[in-house]
Amino acid sequence: MKTLAVFPTKYEAAKIFAAFGKKKVLADGVEIAAVDWLGGKNGFEAKLSFGGGGESRVDSFVFLISGMACEAAAKAVVGAARDFCVDSIILAGFGGACDPSLRLGDFVCDSADLRVLRAAESVSARDGLIASAGAPAGKMQKAALFKDKGALAVDMEADMFRASLRSAGVSASFSHLRCISDLADADVPLENLGISANASTGALSFNLPKFFCGILRRPSLAASLVKFVACAWKAQKIYNSKIADFFFAYIDILRKPQI
Repeated sequence: MKTLAVFPTKYEAAKIFAAFGKKKVLADGVEIAAVDWLGGKNGFEAKLSFGGGGESRVDSFVFLISGMACEAAAKAVVGAARDFCVDSIILAGFGGACDPSLRLGDFVCDSADLRVLRAAESVSARDGLIASAGAPAGKMQKAALFKDKGALAVDMEADMFRASLRSAGVSASFSHLRCISDLADADVPLENLGISANASTGALSFNLPKFFCGILRRPSLAASLVKFVACAWKAQKIYNSKIADFFFAYIDILRKPQI
């Protein structure tokens, strides 16, 4: 079994890279037997040895920081999927809530893979549709996605990645796990304030003249920005405390032949 785990930014990948990025024993009968880093340190292959019960096998897990919604990110995902001939792809990270009942730090899982859905129970994930938008979705777009499609959450990458994988003839199953970092009634004020994210790293950059002009034109944006940052910080803490639990649960399910 070969699994590709994809994270759009280093912030979404950090805890997983720390948990799986070196040789060690994970649990009774499970150990990371080898770690081979990819070029640029944006990913690595961890070979997990499953022993016990008189049988043993080695499964491959590839962990990749892809970049955000852009052509280069899609190309990186397709390249890793083809190079390692993976059977399963799991995209994980942050997303916006479309369903008003979702709270900050809640997880949503969109998958047809029962193993992934069972692993998602470890983080109490809701099972449902995660829609995609090409940019951060505002509250009106999130409301429309919830009403028209029944989407629980929205991201920026999944549809782009899936389309690229199909075009490349990659047949691996595609699953999707998102932690809510902005609520259904929240608008993301970044663009209006001259704040943009690097598509490769997720790092924020500021255009100071545009920032101050935005505040002068719409003073309420300052409060929106403070709220947005506070919500993102809270979601990051919850995500960091739980994301490794999901992958440990997934690994535990994989080593059970009855699943």
